[in-house]
Amino acid sequence: MRWVGRRSRTFLTRNGRVTVARAYYHCACGRGYAPADGACQFPPGQATWAVQDRVALVGAWLPFRRAAELYAHLTGHEVSAGSVENWTEAVGVAAAVPPLDRYVPGPTVDTLFIQADAVMVRFDDGWHEVKVAVCWGRVNGEDLAPRYLTAQGHWEELVDQLGDLARRQGLRRAQRVICLADGAPAIWKLLIRLFPAAQLLLDWYHLHEHLATVARLLPAGRDWHERQKAALAERGPTETVAALTTLTKPGTGSRKVVREAAQQCLGYLASNSDRLDYPSARRQGYPIGSGRVESACRFVVQQRCKQAGMCWDHRHAQAVLQVRCAHLNGEWDQAIQRYITTQLAVAA
Repeated sequence: MRWVGRRSRTFLTRNGRVTVARAYYHCACGRGYAPADGACQFPPGQATWAVQDRVALVGAWLPFRRAAELYAHLTGHEVSAGSVENWTEAVGVAAAVPPLDRYVPGPTVDTLFIQADAVMVRFDDGWHEVKVAVCWGRVNGEDLAPRYLTAQGHWEELVDQLGDLARRQGLRRAQRVICLADGAPAIWKLLIRLFPAAQLLLDWYHLHEHLATVARLLPAGRDWHERQKAALAERGPTETVAALTTLTKPGTGSRKVVREAAQQCLGYLASNSDRLDYPSARRQGYPIGSGRVESACRFVVQQRCKQAGMCWDHRHAQAVLQVRCAHLNGEWDQAIQRYITTQLAVAA
């Protein structure tokens, strides 16, 4: 190792630019080396880990150019939109949570709730679904903080990820598991496979969209719809099935369009017949609407990935969504630490 002299590096810190002078050497192969860089865990590039941390967090919630502008406005220190993109996505890749150890029992909860849905996002190769799941536990009547998951691909490919999400939230110790979703068969196939003993609930509002289609065709449709709501909520689906069946019979004077709509609604009820126990769910204080996962579709995915003119590469979108979930799931510090470890390993 041959001494060369002292070389300087300038970093953007939270307090402005700082220049550091450190000893610099050449090894026998001619490669330059500053031992202090490794000892002090200096980051590659020209920004400290703390700056990258904060910039990535802003980039998780805003488009990269706007994130750069906001960071400069708040701190007085400029960063490029490209730097925001690079740091945000790199932290997102590092934010992928390693699977929970099979021997870790997870937290103790009385009831575990799992909701799943999907939202369409525009990618380079067209529009595709981004799957969203939210899971939370309830202890002594109090809901714990939810945990979010986003993924691409088919629902069947989410077996490991959704199972891990549920275990982290208390699946192994939960006394009851409640799964709630709309009528998409692929979602129910996955939920039943993963949670065969769970109580299944069809989203209350999706069901009433189908009933509303029938009600709009009836002379006293509003009253008819309100009666079905009350019956479903208090006594289950029997009365509603009977009312729809009556409408499907030609002898009752129903118009053909009414009979067809009633028949379609009956088919929807039949395909979800084991997911309609709303009276029991209401008595136990369970949610009967999938509002929490639908909200997650909006604020986790749509608010970031469906702004005007946006078109995503699959890999980049997943990294941004992972970094958002890391922040929402309370795992930001762990994601940053994995990011730093990865970057130092690459630089070594």
